[in-house]
Amino acid sequence: DGKLYEFTAGHCAAVGGLGTWTTEFPGGSTHAIGTVHNFRFGPTGDMAILNINNPTGWDLPHGWVYVTADPGVTTLNEQYPIHSAQYSTQGARVCKSGATEGETTCGVVTGLGKNLNESGTAVLNLGEANFCTKKGDSGGPVFASNQAFGLLTAVAKNSAGNPIPCDSYYQGIISAENAMNVNIVLAH
Repeated sequence: DGKLYEFTAGHCAAVGGLGTWTTEFPGGSTHAIGTVHNFRFGPTGDMAILNINNPTGWDLPHGWVYVTADPGVTTLNEQYPIHSAQYSTQGARVCKSGATEGETTCGVVTGLGKNLNESGTAVLNLGEANFCTKKGDSGGPVFASNQAFGLLTAVAKNSAGNPIPCDSYYQGIISAENAMNVNIVLAH
């Protein structure tokens, strides 16, 4: 439809509601994003797209990810370009940027086609990676080597239901694009 949308995790839409979503900037000011346009949270995936009510207010679109510095792992790059969307491969290096503490962490893909039970809902065919994640990072980008691989879904849990901080699940970006009938914006 030629409109711009913002990706996030589907469980965020399912739990957070369909009203107007906002974001908070570092100085504490907030900006209205828009309402949920479409989402899936269940066996067909964990993805959502939000309407962007004021794209010029954000100077959108951008084909990049904000990468924080992690000595020996990542270098600060406020506009790390994304040139393509790709399928994940077992053992490949991937990173995530999260909103909770605004940090970028990296690891490797440890599994594909994984299933997750999130709050009593089965979510099928996810990627699994050993990067560190915190509650609130959901919907953040999973990327590496200037390629998008997915959207952060959840921290893995052990058999007692306790979080395993450096074992995380993510929704593949290509399946999210197909399900939502959109394409990510790429850097030029």
